[in-house]
Amino acid sequence: MATLQGHHSEGEVEVFLAGDVITMAGTRAEALVISNGKVLLTGSIADVREMFPKANVHDFGVNACIVPGFHDAHSHPEIIAENALTVDISPTAAPDRDAIGECLVRQAHRVGPGNWVLATGYRPDRGRFETDVDAAFLDSVCPENPVYVTHVSSHWGVANSQALRRLGVDTSERVNILVGFRWPRLSEWIHLRGASLRDCLPCACT
Repeated sequence: MATLQGHHSEGEVEVFLAGDVITMAGTRAEALVISNGKVLLTGSIADVREMFPKANVHDFGVNACIVPGFHDAHSHPEIIAENALTVDISPTAAPDRDAIGECLVRQAHRVGPGNWVLATGYRPDRGRFETDVDAAFLDSVCPENPVYVTHVSSHWGVANSQALRRLGVDTSERVNILVGFRWPRLSEWIHLRGASLRDCLPCACT
């Protein structure tokens, strides 16, 4: 177990307990001690409780595992995880606009009226627009649900009117807008009612 250097007030210390604490040193522990945002030490539950009897303790249970923070070096593992929770409308799963609509309708039935329908893998068909999707189309297939469709690049997408209203966006304006909302990737470029996919492509490149 690492030794504690310097003086730390009990009120500044947070103790995290789990069945397994994985460290950068390759060792395993049961407890993690943090003060002012920095890791002080790791060790056994008994040792840490003895050292910090009045510290704030967060016990995640014996089945939990605490790991070091991951740095996303532009490999986007979290996007892959997010996409697994959404509807697949990639060209293989939905080769044309009718198929895209069917996928969205099925998901709307699953989640129920008023709940989000989220889809990923959207890719227009190489300039031919048989798969062009805009807010009006999404409104027509899912009139009772907020819908957000993410482009295969994850850099932009299309939202329907209900989705935009949920975000407080005025859908009466035919403009492109950057929305500061983190899930699901609504911080990327979206387009409003009446704006075509072609109108949005330059925005996605800025």
